[in-house]
Amino acid sequence: MNSNNGPIVALLIDDPVETEKLSSLFKRMGFTPECYEDLEVFWNKVEKKRPSLSIVDVKLMSKGEVILKDHPLILNDDLPIAFYYSDETAPLTISTYEIFHMGLVKKSVNYAPALKCALKRAVKYWSFKGKSSNLNIKLQKSVKRSLQDAGVRIYLKMIKSWLIQKNEKDFFHASERVISHWPEVEQYTWLCLDSSGQKLISPKISAFKFIEIPAITLGKNHLEGIDPLAEDMGKKVVEETLEGETISLKIKGNKKYPEILMFFKVHKSLKDFNFKMLEEFLGVFYLSFKGRNNFFEAQKKMILGPWELFSLLDENMEIHGKKYSMIDVNFSSHLKVLMDHKNRFYWNKFLMDFCTPVREKFDFNVSCTSPGHLTFLTDWKNGNALFEYFTEAIKEFPFWKYFEEGQELLAGDFTPRIKMVPPSVRGLLSHLAENSPFSGENSISRSEL
Repeated sequence: MNSNNGPIVALLIDDPVETEKLSSLFKRMGFTPECYEDLEVFWNKVEKKRPSLSIVDVKLMSKGEVILKDHPLILNDDLPIAFYYSDETAPLTISTYEIFHMGLVKKSVNYAPALKCALKRAVKYWSFKGKSSNLNIKLQKSVKRSLQDAGVRIYLKMIKSWLIQKNEKDFFHASERVISHWPEVEQYTWLCLDSSGQKLISPKISAFKFIEIPAITLGKNHLEGIDPLAEDMGKKVVEETLEGETISLKIKGNKKYPEILMFFKVHKSLKDFNFKMLEEFLGVFYLSFKGRNNFFEAQKKMILGPWELFSLLDENMEIHGKKYSMIDVNFSSHLKVLMDHKNRFYWNKFLMDFCTPVREKFDFNVSCTSPGHLTFLTDWKNGNALFEYFTEAIKEFPFWKYFEEGQELLAGDFTPRIKMVPPSVRGLLSHLAENSPFSGENSISRSEL
């Protein structure tokens, strides 16, 4: 703590050196930094006195049963928050997708640009929350000229409109509700990749103002989003269809390239509107839907019981002739830890965190075919790509953190074994019989239970 009377910024970061850098920078900017090392302490403090902005390390978003996204202020979008990460912890940013936040702050020698963006978003947040805060007053001095601009006033109105739709079923439905009532927008459309990644399509929600674009065949899989060549193809088709120049927004998710392209034909009164700011906001807004929907909305279809998987294999291969690739991920090393150390494992959270990023790139079904085995079934065309994805992804995945006493296991090797299995009931059963984690040497006596 310090004697500075500026607006409070809460820092929950695992690296003391970087915490000190950020703290010093905030002090020079006139803020009062409050530094924490423990999620539970941070949880209780911000509940009693809400900071103007919080920056939380993605490594510290959970501690045992305490999970940041379950905090009442987070659930109600009442805590302006940004997330800190480094190259090593970048995979953990997946956990931020379910939370509406002010952006990401990457470990850097120069934090000023990232902090400026987070603070700008925070002041806009407080503005449309209608709160009177020191942060709002201080930041408005530096962005006064922008806030007085008519385009920014429209922007704030639009952002508020989008936030009201945060409980819609998906990003497209939420956006349609806003754009269809935006008087200055004359026509609009959007493009995204289909599930195969080989076509650009325009999901139709409403006919009002919306112009549906015929599917655009790209000729190859686009697993990393809409690359520049595909983007250029989409723009040309849209401009021909809408007959004139359009304003385009690139909505980025967590892939290398944009995942959605939005196009608008607007009235001349919007010629000075800052669509770049809207693009940045919609990127964060899209991620909040993506994190919420990708697992929970699809998990009933995605997760199969073992017998359901067997039936699917028999019916589709023997009756419909559909070809599959089947990949088994063997987590026997996890079971050995549970048996040897009597440790607790957070099964559901692990399944969500492990499967969600894969689901964003591939269409598949998954089944827990036996203790210690997750079996993934996908179209045979995606088999090799999915296998390669798993091979790389498991190298960085923090398996240890899903054990209750995970810190004690950091030195352990939890790398699962991955194998392509013949896509048949007989092939899978044969593989499971050969790789059972419950051989005699791994068994435990009744007294140890």
